Amino acid sequence: MKKTACIYTSNTGVGLVSDVDLLQDLLFEYYDIDVVYFNHKFNTTTKLDKYDLGIFIQCYSEEYSVLNKKNIFIPNEEWLDVNVLSQIHKVDAVICKSTFARELLVPYNNNVVSTGFISLDKNNKQVERKNNFLHLGGKSWQKGTESVLSSFNKNKLPLTFIHSNKNFDDLHKEKNIHYISNFLDSGELDIIINENVIHICPSIYEGWGHYMYEALSVGALTYVTKLPMFVEFLDPDLVVFLDCKFQQLDTKSKFLFLNRDRHNNTHQFGWVVDQDCLDNNILEYKKHLENHNPDKVRAFFKHLNEENSKKLLNVFLDI
Repeated sequence: MKKTACIYTSNTGVGLVSDVDLLQDLLFEYYDIDVVYFNHKFNTTTKLDKYDLGIFIQCYSEEYSVLNKKNIFIPNEEWLDVNVLSQIHKVDAVICKSTFARELLVPYNNNVVSTGFISLDKNNKQVERKNNFLHLGGKSWQKGTESVLSSFNKNKLPLTFIHSNKNFDDLHKEKNIHYISNFLDSGELDIIINENVIHICPSIYEGWGHYMYEALSVGALTYVTKLPMFVEFLDPDLVVFLDCKFQQLDTKSKFLFLNRDRHNNTHQFGWVVDQDCLDNNILEYKKHLENHNPDKVRAFFKHLNEENSKKLLNVFLDI
């Protein structure tokens, strides 16, 4: 008989929904799984059964943790706040997506492990590839979108830019940039991800970075910032690493994100891409394409997914 589990998270972004879907696929042979989405405020009146395991992604609630025999917390550390940090010593395990996150959180729990994570495989061989540029900004403030737009405003190369951030609606629309801000279903989005061969992902911060790994899954030539969580897992021969500089607004706190409103869309710290490095590498895209092997990139993604799946599953089965 399967054990029971409940995943708790906030339904505020594509990344968290992907986390839920991926964990359900990973654990379905071992657990009957329910999902509770928080909408910033925890609904403590919901009547739930006692679960063998509670899995909290990014959010944590003591009110819900008591409903589970054991609890696991999976942080996206850039969104942690003081309240959550003060409580996570109570969970049975903290699963971090990078060693960078683990080093930050070791002081707060006796069982903090780093497993990496997994992402959806978006590869569709039926979609014709084109040597075009894509930047998938979504609604996030941390994708390095301003740097990308700055480059393509200057170089006039064709770029497809997908976003749902209202801050970009009033921008002057350059003719070489195809702005897509309307809703795309998963099928439409997957076609765009597959057909554009060059993905520009100069993130300021990523807990994991699904959009970047999904680019690898389709064999794209992917430009990525040298974030510690990317450097840890990526083969430098298979991506275009971009120089960056760590910037912060608060120099006193180790957890630089603790001193801002949790839902304030202004980052406190991150690795800002070097604009000249980004500009020059985009202009040299033909050279990068000559050395690019999509099959090797896809094979790398699949191997990383398989290895991290094993690590994750072992933690869940050992808890």
